[in-house]
Formats: sequence, C-alpha cells, structure tokens
Amino acid sequence: MQKTILWKDAWQAITHSLDRYIAIILLIALGTFAFTGLKMAGPDMRATGAEFFAKHNLADVTVTSNYGINSTDRLTIQNLPEVKEATFGYFQDVKIKNQPDTLRIFSQSDNLSSYELIKGHFPKNKTEIALSYLLQKKYRLGQNITFNKPGILKNKTYKIVGFVKASEFLDKNPIGQTNIGSGHLTGIAVANHNAFAAPVYQIARIIFKNTANLSPFGIAYRNRVYNDQTKLQTALNQNRADKYDKYRAMYQKQYRQAAAKQLLKRGIVVNPAQIKVPQNKLKIAYPNYVINSREESQGYASYRADSERVEVLANVFPVFLFAVAALVSLTTMMRFVEEERTNIGTLKALGYGNGAIAIKFLLYSTSAAILGVILGASLGYTFLPNLIIKAYLASSTLGTDYQLNFAWGPLLISLTIALLATTVVSMITLAQTLKL
Repeated sequence: MQKTILWKDAWQAITHSLDRYIAIILLIALGTFAFTGLKMAGPDMRATGAEFFAKHNLADVTVTSNYGINSTDRLTIQNLPEVKEATFGYFQDVKIKNQPDTLRIFSQSDNLSSYELIKGHFPKNKTEIALSYLLQKKYRLGQNITFNKPGILKNKTYKIVGFVKASEFLDKNPIGQTNIGSGHLTGIAVANHNAFAAPVYQIARIIFKNTANLSPFGIAYRNRVYNDQTKLQTALNQNRADKYDKYRAMYQKQYRQAAAKQLLKRGIVVNPAQIKVPQNKLKIAYPNYVINSREESQGYASYRADSERVEVLANVFPVFLFAVAALVSLTTMMRFVEEERTNIGTLKALGYGNGAIAIKFLLYSTSAAILGVILGASLGYTFLPNLIIKAYLASSTLGTDYQLNFAWGPLLISLTIALLATTVVSMITLAQTLKL
C-alpha cells in the first residue's frame, strides 16, 4: 500500500508539471540528435565509400611513367612480394573535333578499378567508346565523335555505345589537367583494348596483399599503402638506367638513319653507324615513375576529409546543446524539489525514508533522460546522417546508394550525459534539501 502511494505520487508529479517535463525531454533529445547524428554521419559516409571501392575492386595505387610501362617494369611489379594483383592498360588524352571537350580515354579495366555501366553497353570493338555518365546531357548513344589527334588510338572516329561511371574518380568537378585543348579535362571515356596501338602500356593498377580487410579511409590502411608504395618505387627506380640507355640507343639509331638518308639524297653514301650523333640532339628526359595512391585520386582525399570534419563537429556543437540541457535541468529540478518541499516533509512525517522519497525524483528525471535519448537517437541515427550524406553525395560520383549504420558508443555517451544532467543533478539537489 505504501509503495502504491509513492508511485502514484511520482506519476502525479509528472502530470502536474507536464510542460516542464516535456521541455527537459526535448532538450535532451536535441543534444542526443546532434551528437549521434554527427558522430554517425562520418562513419556512414566512409562505409558507403568502402562498399563502392570493394564493389569495383579499386586499386591501391596506380603507376605511370614518362616512357610507359614496358615488359621489365611489368615483371618488377608482378614479382614484388607485396603485390597481390596488377593489371596494365592504356590511356590517351584527346580533344573532340568541333567541341571544347577534352577527354582522357582509358582502355577498359575488368579486374581492378572497374567501371559501372549506367546506360547502353561497354565497347565491343575498336571503333566503339563509352563516355562518362556526367556527359549524358551533351552526347547521346549512337552518336559518332571525332578526335583532332588520336595519339595512340587506332582511329579518329568512334561511336558512343554507353555511359559509365569510373570508380577512380569520385569528384564530379573537372578531373585533372592535360597538355591539350584548354588544359583541363572535361571527363573520361572507355575504349576497348584493341582500340589502342602502343608498344608499351601507359598505366599499371595495383592491389597490395596486406590492405585486405582494412578500412580504406583509416590510418592503418594509408600507412601500409605508403610502405608498400615506397618499396615499389625503389624496385622500379632500378629500371631507370637500363631504360634510359635503351631509349638513348634507339634515338641514336633513328638519328643516324635519318642523317644517312639525307646524305644519300645528296649522293653521299655512308654507313649510318659511322655518323656521329651531336650531344644536343640527344637531350632526352631521364625515365621516372609516378606512383599515385588513392590519396592523389580525384575526390578521394576530399571525401575522407569531409567525413572526418563532420565527426569533429560532433565534439563541439552538441556540447553546447547538452550544456544548455544540463543548465535547464538543474534549474528545473531545483525548482521542482523546492516545490515538493511540503510533500517531502509530509512523507518524512509518515515515516518514509530518504530512499523512498527519492523514487519520485528518480522517476521524473530518469524517465525524462531516457525518453529524450530515445527520441533524439531515433532521429540521430537516421534523419541527420541521411541529410548530411545526401548533401555530400550531390558532388560525388558515388551515387545515391548509401549505408546507415548503428553503433552503441554515441548512444551510451548520450545516455550518460543525459543522466548526469537530470538524474544526478536532481539527486544532488534532493540530498541538500533532505539535510535541512
């Protein structure tokens, strides 16, 4: 009977000051909403990116060289103990005739850094091409496009058969620089391997063995890639001198043959091997290898940085909200205890102990904290991350599919802070009153 009276009195305390009770719930909910939402948006963004990278088997690093990737370079890459898988391909920068657009055309990669087909189909022969899906408004399927200078491409004119999304380029903005046209690449395109005619490959894509099962945005991943990248750079640099000598010899031979032909036109017969090549005619660049990790790829580093900035906000903005909630709770609970002073005296006179009297205040403050956390977390794990991720994906090629995850950490931290701001404050205030 005595317990029934206590619980009835406790519930009446809530209903008699419902507006104050709801105010505490909403303040706790607001702080929880901001904290959990900002804390989860970053991991959700990274999980979305990681899923996209895994789906397309994105390379850890790419290798390019001013003299291409020859057979010796391929063996060096494939034989490096740290390398799990490597593929080799071509690319060529071209300007579309009668258009301002400049494209970087890659040979299709099926294993590493694959492309996602958005519309149409992938190129099936050397006269077909698929453009970036970002160019759909300017070009159409079935349209023929012609390039001013095809470079290592076998043809000048290609038929557009599809639109694709490249896993190597996350940013919708201009993808890079080029030495033709306006100097800025408008987009990328994909052609069949048979569309290229070159004695050596232009690019190698590599996945390392020890990066599996690591978050592609984590420090551990970046450190491992950096270490493996350094070893790969050292191994490839050992090919530079031999490659330089071979190209120097080739250019000397070409110069001698050209000079011999010129002399022959004048009626002078000479053995090309006897012609001395002037040093100023052999100023060729020394071979070098450029190894780019995902950090250097378009949009990757900025996407990771954006996800980390959102988490940093979770350590700043919600603090003020929780501080306001704690201050309001302190004021509210002090007033509540003061208003209940008469009832406290009555209960003491009836023989109730301090623990029994505290039930009312425990129920009031703890229920408000728990309800506020539940309300705030229900939106913080869904609505706010959804809003933030959509905003960032608008400038990314990741698409509209994203992950919303759950983690206990932000919820438990919010609950702890909420209980400190309500229950602990109310108990301290009550204890001071009961001493009087």
